[in-house]
Amino acid sequence: MATLSPVHLGIIISIAFLALLLLRPVLVKRFVEIAEPLAQPRRAFLLDFAICISASILINVYNFLALGFPLQNSGSLIIGCIIAGFFIGLDSSLSKERQVILTAMKSGENGPRSIRYYPMTRKFTLFAVTTFIFVSLILVMVFVRDIEWLANISQNVDSIVNAQLSVTYEILFIMSVLMILTINLILSYSKNLKLLFNNETQILEKVKNGDLSRKVPVATQDEFGLIADHTNHMIDGLRHRFELISSLKFAEEVQQNLLPTKSPYLRDYDVSGFSLYCDQTGGDYYDYFLLPDDKLGITVADACGHGVGAAMLMTTVRAFLISAVENYTDPATLLNQINGLISKDCATSGNFTTMFFLEIDSRERKIQWIRAGHEP
Repeated sequence: MATLSPVHLGIIISIAFLALLLLRPVLVKRFVEIAEPLAQPRRAFLLDFAICISASILINVYNFLALGFPLQNSGSLIIGCIIAGFFIGLDSSLSKERQVILTAMKSGENGPRSIRYYPMTRKFTLFAVTTFIFVSLILVMVFVRDIEWLANISQNVDSIVNAQLSVTYEILFIMSVLMILTINLILSYSKNLKLLFNNETQILEKVKNGDLSRKVPVATQDEFGLIADHTNHMIDGLRHRFELISSLKFAEEVQQNLLPTKSPYLRDYDVSGFSLYCDQTGGDYYDYFLLPDDKLGITVADACGHGVGAAMLMTTVRAFLISAVENYTDPATLLNQINGLISKDCATSGNFTTMFFLEIDSRERKIQWIRAGHEP
């Protein structure tokens, strides 16, 4: 191919790439966009890398069939297309990753709960090693070709100086192109990192201010994706905690409303009561009941356990107690009736309630009480 003019060779390369690029939109829809969002950047790299390899194959086939160039002389073109495919594919992959990130941020999708972790250190190492190998390979190829070329030029001062300048310019041009490609990848990757970092900090800022309505989209398979996944788990935990606290607060208000708000009046007696829970809610309960014949009933009860479950059980017991007091005759009959009702509800759960009931007869100046597992 050294006998071809730069213009002729450029036309052949351009036609080969143009033919494949015309097919690229169709291939993107059928190979890249149908994949899961996290897999699309990898497929974008493979597609563009394959396009460059295919272009080198088309060029070599054309040179062999139309121009009669031997296939063994096509190594430099294949290597050049592989290197171009590597950089073009990485840039396409980063662009697709950025598109996936922006789409996830706009839609608010959280992505998978667990991701296939691929650390950034491995990405950087693979990129650095591959770039070093490609640069070294290019320089070796250039040096070998230039040494062969220098050996065939005339040995006069002007020719040697011109040859030195030509070799220097060629190396500088190649290094400049490689540097531009590398810097472009660095800038493209920096944009992605900035998007991920800003989105993560914005969500965490909202969480700090108590806003748990948003989650961090899991748009990558590296440390940022892992951090986003853990952050979403944390947000779910905080939501559950706030819901639980709200439920406990509501249960506490309901239970406080079940307790008497004022002490009853009983001639010649001072009656007062107060309940202080060790938790926000519990199974402790006391109440006063006006009984027939100017009698006063006082009950103290406690359901097993603590928290919402005990409070719900005590709410049921209170309902049984209020209903049974309507037909009150004596403390023993009252508690026996309540015990029968509670046993039906708690026969399989294993929960139980203790109760103490006191009857004060202000006319006869006497009291009688009964305990059902609850000490007076």
